[in-house]
Amino acid sequence: MTEPHYRNEAGFTLVEVLVAFAILAVTLGFLMHVISNVLDRTGEADARAGALQVAQSLIDRIGADLPLEDGGRDGDSGRHYRWHVEIAPYGDADDRSAWPAAAHHVTVTVAWGDHGSLSLSTLKLGPKDDAP
Repeated sequence: MTEPHYRNEAGFTLVEVLVAFAILAVTLGFLMHVISNVLDRTGEADARAGALQVAQSLIDRIGADLPLEDGGRDGDSGRHYRWHVEIAPYGDADDRSAWPAAAHHVTVTVAWGDHGSLSLSTLKLGPKDDAP
């Protein structure tokens, strides 16, 4: 008896396997790049949301815990956020004397890391200074 001779043997050639690995390597490299970008953007969005919370909290505290006095002050939130509050009178001298309350332009800037920052501005009303 003679052994049957198979012309179409099952399996892959070495070239086919190498091409498959090359395609897999390129695809995985692209996916890792995309995932890395998504993680960076998610981290940046998280930092921005935290800075926005700090800024809104500072604006809420002005006039309650923090005095509504013209000038600037700096601080640190303890969560890697640095902040600066700038308070300036709003309106010209004639407006300020005619209004029943003192208006102040408040700007809060919160910074994090080496390159991220955001600013919020609002007007706050406070008691009028009776001093001339």
